[in-house]
Amino acid sequence: MLTLRKQWFKPTAAEMLWYLSGSTNVEGLHAHDVHVWDQWATPETAGTLGWRDGELGPIYGAQWRDFGGRVYKPGIIEHVKGFDQISYILKLLRENPHSKRGRVVGWNTPDMERCFVATCHGDLFFSVLGEQLHMEMVQRSGDAPIGVPFNTAAYALLLLMFAQCLSLQPGVFSHHIWDAHVYEDQEDGVRAMLQREPKTYPTLKINPDVTDMFAFTLDDFELVGYDPHPVIRIPVAT
Repeated sequence: MLTLRKQWFKPTAAEMLWYLSGSTNVEGLHAHDVHVWDQWATPETAGTLGWRDGELGPIYGAQWRDFGGRVYKPGIIEHVKGFDQISYILKLLRENPHSKRGRVVGWNTPDMERCFVATCHGDLFFSVLGEQLHMEMVQRSGDAPIGVPFNTAAYALLLLMFAQCLSLQPGVFSHHIWDAHVYEDQEDGVRAMLQREPKTYPTLKINPDVTDMFAFTLDDFELVGYDPHPVIRIPVAT
């Protein structure tokens, strides 16, 4: 969690659980009063691609849990059986933890033409060394002051969840960003943030009784000792 300015843990965790559910509609986020995707799910935006209100197209949840399994046509989504990458990687790492095939893909080129916001992150690589699970996330595009801290915290959380479900210790989370950028209207906020000294990172407590990746809820996470610098308002690019 970023300490140079306050960020919010609940939307971060809720979004990750939403990805893992396979949903691509903001209704799943609204159930937790989280609205981080609303500006891209308006009737006008969804309508440009023929989707119903709130639908975002084949983004993270579709790629992770139903890869290649949805045929998008104007106004409808036809379902065929896709490939559940998350369930596959859990099975793989349980049965063959030293496999070099521990990868989850968040990008499917034909699908990206059907998204108003194409997936920016979510390509994952897993390695088990001893009793530790390590994970790298490759991000093609990152809004450095807004999106990247959100993504870093979310995927660090995901590593902790995977490790618990696989009875392993969490190892190193590596975050590789191909194109990290600051927009012109974010520059003043970033300069103000860089004048601050980082503080001690918080810790996260996870309910140890949950060992099913798809059974986690927000109540299973408790952020402890988070004491960031005050909020700096930085706009989100649209």
